[in-house]
Amino acid sequence: KIRSEGRIVLTVIAYSGIGSLLLPGGRTAHSKFKIPLIVNDCSMCEIKKGRQLTKLIQDAALIVWDKAHMNHRKSFEALDRTFLDILRGSNPDVETFPFDGKPILLGCEFRQISHVVQADDRADIVDASLT
Repeated sequence: KIRSEGRIVLTVIAYSGIGSLLLPGGRTAHSKFKIPLIVNDCSMCEIKKGRQLTKLIQDAALIVWDKAHMNHRKSFEALDRTFLDILRGSNPDVETFPFDGKPILLGCEFRQISHVVQADDRADIVDASLT
């Protein structure tokens, strides 16, 4: 519907390059948003202001992210920090919203395998997961 109106929808999928071929214009989330492979509490994506990707993200009406549950929670936090940085001021009414108010539709099938974590206990796995 959104694309039929001539607006931009970015489609990404977690981890699987093969799976991204099933989405029109799809890429892996790590490839599209330049999410670091090793994320921590201070990580940010390698998206710089003034670049073509920044303009594409600003112009996007929606981001559809399939298999989102397979990404580490800190990947979403890194993307949130990056969006707040690159989109800051583009819409001052929504600066308090996650991802600076950019709509993101997360697709998940929680009965499938979750994010793989090298962990000693269940708490580490739960901490890495989307809730």
